[in-house]
Amino acid sequence: MARFVIAGKANCPFYARAEALADRLSAVLPNFKVCKIPVAAPEWNEWLQDTCTRNGWKHSTSPLVWRELVDRGGKGLYMGGLDEFVEYGRHYYSIEPATTPAMEAQIAAENNQTLQQMCTEGQQTVSEDHLVVCVTCGSTSLSYHLFGHIASGKTFNHRPVELRLLDEEEARPQLEGVAMELMDMASPHLVGVVCTSSPEEAFANASVVFVLGPADHTPSTSPSGGGPADHTPSTSIHNEIPPNGEKFGDKLGTSPHLLAAAHSYIKYAQAMDRVSRKDVKVLVCGEHTNVAVALIARTATSLDQRNIIGASTLLEQKARSIVASKLNLNANCVGHIAILGKARGQPAVDLSPCQVCQYPGAITGPPSFSLPVDQCILEPLWMQSLSSLLTTTPAAVMCEAAGISKLMNVWMEGAPDWKSVVVSPACTLSGVPEGVAFSLSATCSSGYWTPTITAFPPHLLPNVQQQGITLQQELQVVMDMMLK
Repeated sequence: MARFVIAGKANCPFYARAEALADRLSAVLPNFKVCKIPVAAPEWNEWLQDTCTRNGWKHSTSPLVWRELVDRGGKGLYMGGLDEFVEYGRHYYSIEPATTPAMEAQIAAENNQTLQQMCTEGQQTVSEDHLVVCVTCGSTSLSYHLFGHIASGKTFNHRPVELRLLDEEEARPQLEGVAMELMDMASPHLVGVVCTSSPEEAFANASVVFVLGPADHTPSTSPSGGGPADHTPSTSIHNEIPPNGEKFGDKLGTSPHLLAAAHSYIKYAQAMDRVSRKDVKVLVCGEHTNVAVALIARTATSLDQRNIIGASTLLEQKARSIVASKLNLNANCVGHIAILGKARGQPAVDLSPCQVCQYPGAITGPPSFSLPVDQCILEPLWMQSLSSLLTTTPAAVMCEAAGISKLMNVWMEGAPDWKSVVVSPACTLSGVPEGVAFSLSATCSSGYWTPTITAFPPHLLPNVQQQGITLQQELQVVMDMMLK
């Protein structure tokens, strides 16, 4: 499937004509997808030159039309301008624009006025209830699904939000497409959407920052017309502790993704340290969450370390899903499962706090009645192998986005009885090396996360200690590589 992208000067009648033709084609062709990018007239020449240079095209007029393969990604296919687009509609579908010059002039004036209003609204001074929320790597599929939760008001309890999308300059067309989709939603919870490649601009006065792993970044397009498609996760580093530090460093050095990600995390942390609010809440999620949280906490020293956490919700949701499948139940019937150590890979899994509802066993009760999971699954070896099963279960981006949204909602609004799994640099439990960001079960009260345990279960302590040593070595190797 392909979609068409139409870009042009907002006050250009030819762009208005191409827009009207695209609307007619969308109305009669169910699979015809189109993304419109109006650009302010003073910025058009620079935008056009940058776009053509990046894609190797030659074009000088408004509008500019190209095609993108939704299911494959990659560089767009240049079509041309208005004449080529009109000829395409006439030749393949016998459909032509039904607008008059007067109508096109009116549409162009409306486009220009709407764009000016959007720019003005984005520059207005915000009220005290207004939240400045930044999402890094804004063109990934994870961020794309997260935006839906933010725009719906679920994440921040319907508070107004100015959303800032941060990504590399090469991903600006994808960011602008996503921003256009968000503004088309006309959500009352979004007061503005800003696309930028500058961390200082993105983090300025930010109240919340979602740091999504740059190692997961693979910009492409989505079936919905402006967002990204599923990305391919980067190669993670080894879970095993190597015989010595030299071999560990050699193994780690073979993964350029981690080093690139570490540079990005430190760059983000330095920018947040300079321009963000000192009470900014930083939520990290990605392939190297543990390392990222530790690096940001070490670099952004002026921020409250308790407000820098990572999300392990994906592994917890995977574990709950696996247990539910084993019991032939819905995942909602399986309670909290503690993920200890790594937020990716093979962590230590503690099933002791897990309760199961609606289990059709010998003892039943009302819907709220629950039983410990070890009374429902009488297979100790299977329960011990749950950690290894997590690596064989495919990731679900929509599920992870929902988990991140819920975690942030609890963090902002508070829910002392709600347990989650977070990666915290402030973990001081016995068995965790100093300076390591460790995943553990926690509850949120008064805006801060508190561990639900005072000591690790004895049967998991050796595994937990091994996780801590591995994470400490990973962090040290990254720090050494950064100094070279």
